[in-house]
Amino acid sequence: MKSLYFFFILLLPLTSAKSQDTPKETAMNKNYAFQSFLYGTNTFLDEHVVNGTINYKVLKEDHEDFAKLLKLSSTMNLEGFTKQDKNAFYINTYNLLVISSILQKFPEETSPEKILGFYTNSHVVAGEEMSLNELEEDYIVKLNPADPLLYFSLYKGGIHPLLPNFAYYPHQIKDRLNYRIVNILNSDAFIEINDEYRVVYLSPIFKWHSRGVYKETRAFINQYRDQKLPEEYAITYSDTEWKIDPFQEFLLHVDRRELPKINIVEFEDMLKKSPKDIQLVDARSDVEFKIGHIKNAKKLDFATFSMRNVWMFKKDVLVVICSTTSRRANLLGKYMKDNGFMNVQTLSLIDWMNEGHSLEDEEGKETYRLHVYKRENMKYLTKGKGVY
Repeated sequence: MKSLYFFFILLLPLTSAKSQDTPKETAMNKNYAFQSFLYGTNTFLDEHVVNGTINYKVLKEDHEDFAKLLKLSSTMNLEGFTKQDKNAFYINTYNLLVISSILQKFPEETSPEKILGFYTNSHVVAGEEMSLNELEEDYIVKLNPADPLLYFSLYKGGIHPLLPNFAYYPHQIKDRLNYRIVNILNSDAFIEINDEYRVVYLSPIFKWHSRGVYKETRAFINQYRDQKLPEEYAITYSDTEWKIDPFQEFLLHVDRRELPKINIVEFEDMLKKSPKDIQLVDARSDVEFKIGHIKNAKKLDFATFSMRNVWMFKKDVLVVICSTTSRRANLLGKYMKDNGFMNVQTLSLIDWMNEGHSLEDEEGKETYRLHVYKRENMKYLTKGKGVY
């Protein structure tokens, strides 16, 4: 697990100093095995999760550290664990076991729906034999009978809910669940509003967990959405949970090839002299794009990308794809190249700004703001304006 190639910037804002202080009574301070499990899980997910999925090809080739995590979860002694400790342990263990169950059948199968006994096969968790269904129902749900946010922490192996690229720590569960639910419930991948037919299409997760916690589904969702679900629109459920589109399937198998990065000086010169010879793409999210992007870039959100988004692009004209560090750009670019685009190069916006260039915001005004969360990636603050 030496490659950082598939890492994403952890899309999680810094929490308050108070929430970062581990409570003294938590087992995390008393149990070295639990500490190792949490830190190891966080490192593993940060290293392997891209856009909510894991590259099983890479993991299959090197899964020694992953096997150690599974061993820790199977032998964990829960004596002295608080409710928060148990929540963190069971949730992280559930997600790891889903990954493990898919890995065992990879590459023949990648969908839990097609793997016999996926949720009923037995696993050892903290010295006890149980299935994924039992782990969810008898340990996670019963421990938290009225907390619907916990359902969004469980990875089901399909596209929704996406696998987080971080572990759940006892003292951060609330912060991370709130962050996660806001992102999920504001995503078109989970909720689609069709104004023409006055219908709202929801992810099946709301149908699966409708036993009391989602009695007022619309009201629950609207707590976290910027664009509220209209009261007069009907609600129905999408069946896309298990349908992995071609781009998602590509991410499961992509190798470690790296596309060439465009020379920034040459790129700047082309933008000035022959902008029509460049098809400029920004692979970041809508929020990031609005805060700051290169002028005339077309937004193609990596998280919701489909080839239908680039039907108007010319395959024989240079495509330059940018993202914060170029990791998302590299994956998106490789997929486009595999689908007939002849000349695809990448650009890191951090490198672009470190060379003294600015961006423009959603109003077309010059800005030196960049929506990144790991400030150590920035070599310096451009013109002292403050880049974050």
